[in-house]
Amino acid sequence: AVQNGANALVQGGLDAAANANFRLEFFSDSSCDASGYGEGRNYLGFVAVGTDANGHANFSASLPGVVAGQKLSATATILIGSEPFLDYNSSEFSACATVVAAPSAPIAANNGPICTRQTLSLTASAITGASYAWTGPNGYTSTQQNSSIPNASAAASGSYGVIATVAGVSSPAASTSASVRDCQISIADPAAVTEGNTGSSAVSFAVSLSHSSTQPLSVAW
Repeated sequence: AVQNGANALVQGGLDAAANANFRLEFFSDSSCDASGYGEGRNYLGFVAVGTDANGHANFSASLPGVVAGQKLSATATILIGSEPFLDYNSSEFSACATVVAAPSAPIAANNGPICTRQTLSLTASAITGASYAWTGPNGYTSTQQNSSIPNASAAASGSYGVIATVAGVSSPAASTSASVRDCQISIADPAAVTEGNTGSSAVSFAVSLSHSSTQPLSVAW
């Protein structure tokens, strides 16, 4: 269960009788019973679900007035028959779940500035249980926490955004601005060397880039 504004988003599964209709009721309290199941001091609401042939149903509920740190529990009531001859059979309280705070925005960064044909690396700080969604220039998307663009072109320059999602609740977006430059290599002529008949003379060449790069470059002679 994750706090989502003034509500808590609860997602899970029910395993019970096959092909049956259930009413799932949710409750909150400041603490959990010593047994690990319940309490049910505050009634929060319900959702209706139907199980499949294997007796399974997924559910999602947005529950009002719940804050991080509170304990949630639920009951499942099977509905047998139809109105006006409807029977109810309720379960005991479920195990407690603690409401956690919505995820904060991750910290986004990149390894730029880099030169074209190098790898642009995008990183996001780790958030427990989170999935990630990156967007960027030229329709770029990725679901990796730490993503990369090999052999990047200058068109990869720009702002990249990332969102972390925990249990269906998304963080604010974080962004990082990347710079991919078209680096040109310049080689300065060496100083003049006096020709001789014996021995050897050292010759030095000064190599420079038109733009800086945080990543190493090699020059093949």
